[in-house]
Amino acid sequence: ASDMQGLLARVELRVDPTIPSDLDGMWMEVETTTAEGRRVRARCERPRGIWDNPLTREELLEKFRQTAGTVLDPSQVARAPEVIQGLETAPNVTEFLAVMSSPGQG
Repeated sequence: ASDMQGLLARVELRVDPTIPSDLDGMWMEVETTTAEGRRVRARCERPRGIWDNPLTREELLEKFRQTAGTVLDPSQVARAPEVIQGLETAPNVTEFLAVMSSPGQG
């Protein structure tokens, strides 16, 4: 979206060489400056979704809905979790491909 493009132009990424590169030891930090000039910093040690801090089923489904909703129509987004869950026993992947194809790619 255009509002995000304007925001991205104001984002600066810095790599901190003191942060371990292995997933067990790494952490991340974000700092922002408010319109009033106040600096706010937050640090995340174990992000949600990493193997020892997994998302709940509902969080995972919500993340899927938000992401898939950018390219699939609402009926596809609603149907997809059930189709994906049944993949192991499905006779083929035809329904999966139909549900996961963007409109016009069918």
